[in-house]
Amino acid sequence: MSLYKVQSTGSLFYKLTDIVPVPVGSVANERIAYEEYLFELNRNTHYIANHEKVDFDNEEGQLRLAELKKQARDKVLENVVTRQLAEKHGIEISDEELQAEVDIFREQEGAVREEGQPDKLEPITEKFFGYDVSGFERDLELQLMQQKLAPILDTTVQKRIDAALAELAKGTEFGEVAQEYTDDAGTSPTGGEFSSTITKEDQVLPRPLVDAIFKLEEGQYGKVPVNTFYETLSGFNPAVHIPIKIDQLDSDSVRAGHILFLYDSFSNLAVNELEQAAADANWYIDFE
Repeated sequence: MSLYKVQSTGSLFYKLTDIVPVPVGSVANERIAYEEYLFELNRNTHYIANHEKVDFDNEEGQLRLAELKKQARDKVLENVVTRQLAEKHGIEISDEELQAEVDIFREQEGAVREEGQPDKLEPITEKFFGYDVSGFERDLELQLMQQKLAPILDTTVQKRIDAALAELAKGTEFGEVAQEYTDDAGTSPTGGEFSSTITKEDQVLPRPLVDAIFKLEEGQYGKVPVNTFYETLSGFNPAVHIPIKIDQLDSDSVRAGHILFLYDSFSNLAVNELEQAAADANWYIDFE
């Protein structure tokens, strides 16, 4: 079948595999859909072709494409392991949870849905990833599963959170606790305080953190930690924040801070499961 022999990756074949459940391989008795592989591959090739202007028809582009195929293969394996671990631990993402996260992204991108108007998010996801909003939701659901799996795969972070909250409950100064526990090297010297004033429309900090800060009273810290994704050198990792509102400057701006607890990337947290999946995988196409 030409799909396997020539490793077809074009839009026509992608649409075909979306209709016909053709497998690209299997791992741990689970068939891996060719469509899922092409979904991950096409997202990367779309961005690189359009934003880095790489021509995949020339020799250099073909070498780049070969690497992207391997990356797509590895991402599909990560997706499989994510779903398997989520099922094992009874983790599900409700429609309400998913849409709440989509709405946060909409607000950050100025793409809030307006009744009777075209979806403003669609051109954004198409421009950067080459897929529609449903494709964005599909990817986000896996990220949310990994976020919920993080405290299960690494219990040490929760122990540190509990220890920090216990110190705060005893009356220890927030700045002292932040300097001892925070994973944010940028705010550790200032006792957790952000260097800039925070406004309600802040576009740098995660939206759930900003919302939590503005719900606090002046001088109050959040006794219920805030879960977000936080940008690191390796990407966006699951994170937990203990926020504090230091001063209310006016109705729209505050001095604030946080104690940040970072989880490692999923690829590191689930390294054993991923290595086992890679060893057990049976691919129907050659990636070498």
